[in-house]
Amino acid sequence: MLIPGCTIVAIRNGENYLLASNSDNPWDTRTRVRVVEGDKGRFVGTELICPDDNLPWSSMITRGINDRGIAFTFAYVDCSPEFYQGGIGFKEFGHHILSGFQSLQEIEHYLRHEPVQTHGNFLFADDQGNLLVSEIHPKKKHFQWNPDTVVIRTNHFMNLPFVNDKEVAETCSILRYQSGMHRLSEGKREGAVEFLQALLCNHHLQEHTSAWGSSTCNHGDAVGTVSSEILDPLNKEIFYCYGPPCGEGGDMQAWGKYVSFQLSGWSEGELTTINGEILSKGVKSC
Repeated sequence: MLIPGCTIVAIRNGENYLLASNSDNPWDTRTRVRVVEGDKGRFVGTELICPDDNLPWSSMITRGINDRGIAFTFAYVDCSPEFYQGGIGFKEFGHHILSGFQSLQEIEHYLRHEPVQTHGNFLFADDQGNLLVSEIHPKKKHFQWNPDTVVIRTNHFMNLPFVNDKEVAETCSILRYQSGMHRLSEGKREGAVEFLQALLCNHHLQEHTSAWGSSTCNHGDAVGTVSSEILDPLNKEIFYCYGPPCGEGGDMQAWGKYVSFQLSGWSEGELTTINGEILSKGVKSC
């Protein structure tokens, strides 16, 4: 079984944060954008669609923004089920976070004190200018509020003492982290959105080919970037790109650009298909 990857990023944009991600998955996996109406509010997010619906993360909302200005994204980190202590799993996590909480403080309290089966690196931001950087493992968690630096995470923990060396090597997690950090170290002066677009398209270390691929924009033989997202919690807006953001999507017919889906402008339901078709008009791109 090939596990999901991802590179996730947080950067300050004025007084607020933007979140971003490359969704790295087996090439037969897809994502789509959808709006969900719930009893406690509504949200727009990216839904992961796997060929095997029995996979733990199939149908998971992997990133999104709700009408209270709370956004999140995540990158999977491997964990043996023997550590599970109950609580919700991947399929329910995104829906639960985006529909059930009023603030990042509530989210942190929940993650600190309630068991969850979901594990990985998580970034939570709100429209008040706050960022909660979280490492979640069933046995232990680590949290950091409002860091001054750009945050880049892939598929290994930076602070928790849990590591699967085999999985880290197979997923090229450290190489993809180094790829993103190299782009950050170049020091080019750009706006936040432009910086995120350039970082998500970054191909540094792409020459280290493998089943996974080793650059931020992942073009592995078996696993690669099937979609890319930039999340703006202040404006409750997700910029979504189908396929690798560089546009070189092979059989995917990647968009090569980000299309805006602002939560206030859409009704409940799917906004894109798993084949990259936009189901409604009135979108804008960046």
